[in-house]
Amino acid sequence: GSHLGQGRTMNAWNVAVVAVLSLMLAAEAGCAGVLPLSAGHRLGSHLGQGQFSGLPAPVSSGHLGLRGGSAPADVQDVGKQFVGYYYQTFDSNRAGLAPLYQEVSCLTFEGEQFMGQNAISQKLTGLPFQTVSHEVLTADYQPSPGGCILVMVTGKLKVDGGDNPMAFTQAFLLAPLQPQGFFVQNDVFRLCTF
Repeated sequence: GSHLGQGRTMNAWNVAVVAVLSLMLAAEAGCAGVLPLSAGHRLGSHLGQGQFSGLPAPVSSGHLGLRGGSAPADVQDVGKQFVGYYYQTFDSNRAGLAPLYQEVSCLTFEGEQFMGQNAISQKLTGLPFQTVSHEVLTADYQPSPGGCILVMVTGKLKVDGGDNPMAFTQAFLLAPLQPQGFFVQNDVFRLCTF
């Protein structure tokens, strides 16, 4: 069996589980009222003009559901595009992340909470390093109630050209934005300490 004192794997695993559970609770508490998908629509996406957005498109099934035991391809597509855009923007221009958040957005960064677009943007742009480089190792995407998408990322990052990468885990809850697109409703970030 496994227990909490087992070292590396359990520490990273515990951080990931806490992040996912936090986002699941947030989804139950508030995401469902943001913009439910109507019958005959599914999630689709594109990136343009420096913003992350998704467009509804007709489908014959009339609902966002699991097929063949995996998340629908459009959830995967939205998630992959978001992850690529988020970390590219974080590494090149952290201020450019501000439009991804709204006033109802919440960031928990290393246990410290920030609410709203301005507070989140100030935290991200005020981090104590000049350069950062993220390497995404895994990214998983799941449909969530109310048309939301749960995104779980693990990876490594280097700051200011350092030689020793730090492991991190980050979870996002992407909520639909009217009339189209998504915003980051919840964002939980932790460095993994072993």
